[in-house]
Amino acid sequence: KLRTDEIGYLTYWGQFGVGLGFATKATGDDIIKFRSQLVEDPTTLVSTWLDDGADGFTIDKGEIEEEGLDISDEVLPVRASLIVGAGVDYSLSGNTSLMFGITYNNGFTNVFKSKERGIKPNDDGNPSFDLDGAADGGRNYDTFDLKSITNSFAITAGILF
Repeated sequence: KLRTDEIGYLTYWGQFGVGLGFATKATGDDIIKFRSQLVEDPTTLVSTWLDDGADGFTIDKGEIEEEGLDISDEVLPVRASLIVGAGVDYSLSGNTSLMFGITYNNGFTNVFKSKERGIKPNDDGNPSFDLDGAADGGRNYDTFDLKSITNSFAITAGILF
């Protein structure tokens, strides 16, 4: 932290450095949309997808919404960041002053452990998949890399004594 000498009643300061954070809890919300239904053909005993269109997944079968899921196994336990801030102290009397500041905390690392987890949607918002890629008659979904780098601004106000 760098500080100027007192100018009138004000002291200006700036700070920079690195931060290290540890995950104590990780929760997430999920919405699962069912756009098709897996049915078993009793004549062949083979499971097939019941779809309503050539591009698949167009029958809306509803959705399930889950909140507060524990995703601690999905995130890294440590987060590294760069911290930059600036502010001003207003002297009240003696060693007592009011302090105001703003700080930017820029994360360096992706917080997710696994990258290839998300299912890529097509232009209609339905899951994109490759019908030819699955040997067992199922579907290979196109996925995308999950990436979350957390950044934040913090406004600080307080009394120093």
